Amino acid sequence: MKPENNIWIFIGEGGRFPSSAFTEIKKAEEWMSKHQLTGMLSAMPINQGLFEWAVENDLLNIKPEKLVIKQNDPDFIGTFTTATLDHYHYKNGIKE
Repeated sequence: MKPENNIWIFIGEGGRFPSSAFTEIKKAEEWMSKHQLTGMLSAMPINQGLFEWAVENDLLNIKPEKLVIKQNDPDFIGTFTTATLDHYHYKNGIKE
């Protein structure tokens, strides 16, 4: 699933932080191909935290009582991710 208002973020294999952000997947793929990069490209919502986006789109598989706790946990929200986002893996600049 791709957020309606999104940006494409690339994180190189073994990287902890993004090394680029693109508004168009085509531009991201051209850049990755040019540099023969290996890593993952993910669509991320703009101007909205990923946790809130997942809640808004009913993409959490968390019991309501657990959600009450997690929505107030900075560590959980700050490291939250979801496989439901559109994301692609690349090896040497080629989509796998």
